[in-house]
Amino acid sequence: MPSKIVKLAALILPFAVLGVMTGHNIMQRHGTDPAWQVKIAAYDPRDLLYGHYLRYRYEWNYREFATPAVTSRCLLLSPSGMDHKDPYVQTVDCDSAASGGNSVIEMPNPENRYLIPEEKAEDLDRLFRGSDHTFRVELVAHGDRSISTRNLYVDDTPLEEFLRNWTPDEEMVR
Repeated sequence: MPSKIVKLAALILPFAVLGVMTGHNIMQRHGTDPAWQVKIAAYDPRDLLYGHYLRYRYEWNYREFATPAVTSRCLLLSPSGMDHKDPYVQTVDCDSAASGGNSVIEMPNPENRYLIPEEKAEDLDRLFRGSDHTFRVELVAHGDRSISTRNLYVDDTPLEEFLRNWTPDEEMVR
């Protein structure tokens, strides 16, 4: 009898531990960490879509007095008056502490990508090349100064919702 209980525990325990680790990771990555919406621009106008990925660069909203310093490896994000959209950015030492609704993040990779639905790739490519829309990504700033991308927005609407309500013919009329 005890051997059946031990075997059952040995079978269930790895799944329970995996579930707890996954839940902890999700909470750590998307729990209470501040999120910022940052404008993006095309990385390579000749090849915006690479496979199923939209390639982009951040359009940081640098404060007038804050020019990117070569030696700085971190960015300080602070509210710009539009909640957490287009935060003011200035370069800082990585030892700087974030306070008062600000976030300090490590300098992100200048070239980024976002996975998009394959069936909408061509339409989204055409849409991204047009100048009538504003694109933003939602960045989550974590306590360890890392960031993760949560969502892509088109004209302040999450990508999935925008694509549900948008038809390519609308762009031809403009």
